[in-house]
Amino acid sequence: MDTARPGAACVPDRSPQAQGEGEAGAGAGAQLLATYGEDVDLPRDADDTGYRHGDRRLWLAADRGAAFVITSDGVERWPPAKEPIGCA
Repeated sequence: MDTARPGAACVPDRSPQAQGEGEAGAGAGAQLLATYGEDVDLPRDADDTGYRHGDRRLWLAADRGAAFVITSDGVERWPPAKEPIGCA
């Protein structure tokens, strides 16, 4: 998800390769500082950014160490990237 521009979004690739679980950490996962988490708990001290896209709501960890996307299906944890990741 592109959070640099309000209203912009990418469809994340949740395949094992994109999450860095493929050969030699290939894919976007190799660029992340931690692991992606699906169906996680939203920290009590997380901050609501006000960003919305459909049923998605973006929250940030108080220490800014992760972003949380809340949907009707649950909460996803997105870790920071080593460098900016763009959308094509």
